[in-house]
Amino acid sequence: MIEITEFKLSAPDSDGDMRPEANIDVTNTTDQTIKQVRYATAFLGHEGGPVSFSNRDTEDVTLDPGETTSFSAHNWIKYVATKGGRDDVTLLASARLMKRIFIKLGSVETPPPGQSISKTISVDSDVIDGDVFVNVLVTEPDDDGESYVEIKALLKNATDHFIEEAKVKLQLIDDEDSQIDDSYSEENIPPNGYGMFETSFYGLKKSILRDTTVKIGLYIFSDVASGSAERVSEPGDD
Repeated sequence: MIEITEFKLSAPDSDGDMRPEANIDVTNTTDQTIKQVRYATAFLGHEGGPVSFSNRDTEDVTLDPGETTSFSAHNWIKYVATKGGRDDVTLLASARLMKRIFIKLGSVETPPPGQSISKTISVDSDVIDGDVFVNVLVTEPDDDGESYVEIKALLKNATDHFIEEAKVKLQLIDDEDSQIDDSYSEENIPPNGYGMFETSFYGLKKSILRDTTVKIGLYIFSDVASGSAERVSEPGDD
């Protein structure tokens, strides 16, 4: 599922930093379409101790069964991690293949500048419990005549599972159903608990905001497969 096809280290620069050149392939070995890859990378020095770690990297993809995507490890490494030959640092990489569920949460009309509106939206879902509570606030115009739109959405996890990095997508739509702007908010939702999603649209004139609507959707990702790999470094081509 995951393979490190290349791992080279550049010579140390004037600050003693070495740049890794690492290519990591992730293949969809499942029978489902994968919509996101979440991966982590760690470097172990020549004595086996960890010297660098990154664990919050994601890539949105559309991987059909058998297809492959690639990513790199970008962590800079201090020269003390190697004895000098740059052939004794170990790269550890892991990846999680995620499927995606999209739930339409509905829409809220945008209030005039200086006002807010709250709405309770009923959602028919096995994942979201009951109602979603939404507030949309439009600020008074500033000296340039521009307002910003602030949106908050509170929803409850209907399951016993921890929902990691759920993503709410918000679209600002005009009266002809054309998108003016969009924005995202990510949060974790604990089992049977609440998650609050907040985001904003900025720099909007009153004429643009007239007769607009905020559409709200929820993306939830769940694990399909996972794997890990490791590889020892080679000197880079300096």
